[in-house]
Amino acid sequence: MRKLIIFVVNCQFCSFHVNCLNVYAH
Repeated sequence: MRKLIIFVVNCQFCSFHVNCLNVYAH
């Protein structure tokens, strides 16, 4: 659950949301 929260927060600060999602998808 905490990883999901970190994932959301990091993506909010990520300049390239698509790249951010790809990184956390793998």
